[in-house]
Amino acid sequence: MQRAQGSADLSSRGGTESRHPRRRRRIAVAIAGALLGTGLVAVAAPPAFADPTFVVNSIGDGADAKPNGICATAGGVCTLRAAIKEASDAAGHSTISFNIAGPAPHTIQLASKLPDLLNPAGITIDGYSQPDSAPNTSQFADNAVITVEVRGLGLSQFNAFAITTSSNWVQGLAVYNVPTAFRLQGDAADHNTFVGNFLCTNAAGKFQAPGTNTKALGVLLTGGPSDNVIGAPGLANRNVISGCGHRGVTMSFFPTINNKVQNNIIGLNPSGTAALPNHSHGVDINYTSANLVGGPGPMEGNLISGNIGAGIEVSHGRNTHDNVVQGNWFGTGVDHNTAPAFAANQQWGVRLEGPKFCADPAKPNPGGCTEAAVVEGLPHDNVVRGNVMVGNLKGGLMADKGQNHNVIDNNLIGVTENGTPAGNKQSGIFFERGAFDNTVGPGNEIAYNQRGITVDDQGFHPPGPSQPTFGNTFTRNSIHDNIGAGIDLRPFGKPTGQADVQGGIVRPVITSATPTSVSGTTCSGCRVEVYQADSLASGEGETYLTAVTANGSGAFTAAISVSAGAPVTALATDSDGSSSEFAVASTA
Repeated sequence: MQRAQGSADLSSRGGTESRHPRRRRRIAVAIAGALLGTGLVAVAAPPAFADPTFVVNSIGDGADAKPNGICATAGGVCTLRAAIKEASDAAGHSTISFNIAGPAPHTIQLASKLPDLLNPAGITIDGYSQPDSAPNTSQFADNAVITVEVRGLGLSQFNAFAITTSSNWVQGLAVYNVPTAFRLQGDAADHNTFVGNFLCTNAAGKFQAPGTNTKALGVLLTGGPSDNVIGAPGLANRNVISGCGHRGVTMSFFPTINNKVQNNIIGLNPSGTAALPNHSHGVDINYTSANLVGGPGPMEGNLISGNIGAGIEVSHGRNTHDNVVQGNWFGTGVDHNTAPAFAANQQWGVRLEGPKFCADPAKPNPGGCTEAAVVEGLPHDNVVRGNVMVGNLKGGLMADKGQNHNVIDNNLIGVTENGTPAGNKQSGIFFERGAFDNTVGPGNEIAYNQRGITVDDQGFHPPGPSQPTFGNTFTRNSIHDNIGAGIDLRPFGKPTGQADVQGGIVRPVITSATPTSVSGTTCSGCRVEVYQADSLASGEGETYLTAVTANGSGAFTAAISVSAGAPVTALATDSDGSSSEFAVASTA
């Protein structure tokens, strides 16, 4: 069930709802659930064509005997291999259905690469046409009964389905023990749809790739495929993409644009009771633009948990821009409100990574990660919005290696939708090694992590030479109850002012505070945001109150309205967009 999106109202505090401001959105969640119950949320279905249909009736792997419009091997049966050949040669769109006798599952053991899908009008392959199969009906997990399996010979052998044409539709298959289940290549491989499949695992949802192979993927879109759909709103359209030998979904190399990944389980078993990890990232976006992972509507978000890498990585410079990661769950269980240990992604929920070799001592990017060095890729303008990131082992979100001009807003980082604490390890948000001009806010709730936001010019993933990390703006967020600092600029836990970290900005000093007014000093002309703090000792800005601009001497006074004795704090942002740590809290 998908959350409604929008900025959180952080203007008041008092009672349970203001303590966890995102709870207001749960009204919209209930409405979405009601729509699901009435069937008003659309379910995708294969297109209807008056086309030839080839019925697979054998688990054999024999080739088509003769290209004559009849699916038949030399032995007189119709295999998947023979059906694909006839469907590719057919005039107009064609359909492959199944009616295989005997007990399920029906495992088609491939001996060699299947023929490419070459029909320019497209091919529908419908595994749910096999008797006794059924699509998913579970609201959060996946209880699909898949009875047709396509099994390869291992991760070092051949791919299953290769697609260079458009308008293909594949559903109801379990495709596994191959390097890549679906490989789409070239700028003609557009408008394809993959829904209701188990990819990289078998029909029982138990097969795990026996090792790692960097070419082992659930779905690969490379070199130009656009407007493709991997999962879609509707219970029947949920894919499980888990157990892959490398990544679940990879989109790579321009002009691969405008693809959607929605409503999938990526990294857990179909029931959501255990990890079935992809050996690297759940989703990887490289050198591509305008792709959507998740979305703002009901059943558009993906559950991306349990992966050995990051939940999603949006990476490198040139042509990686305007991608949207929205409404997904990273590190939760299938109920979206718990964070069992098995659901943790072993790296970050989301990583925004800059040029591949930026700041790599072995292969240094010319010029490092500085603004001048990565200008070819400016601006990135990726958006991370309305996601839940909890329990991930390296943190909620990382931006590094010159990643810039990204927007991170309205996320829950360290807390679930119902307010359950589930902090990320290390930090809720990291900015490292040259990340610049990114905006965090408005409307993020960053809580219960080891730190809230961490900014470091060097980094630890892996360690690298110092790169100026600056211009990152933190505005109108609710940051509270983190174990360490709410905002921590390197050197950690010490007074700030290091030039390569946020331009050396220092935190404001509050000189006086009352229930109606806060005064203090900061940098000349800086914007000052005033918050009610979570506590006097912690001093994290939990509830945004107001913003003012300091005068030329750095003095500021802000009108507020809080209860007597409430703790208040502030942060400053300079003209370059660099935000400071929180001020030492004072009592109003």
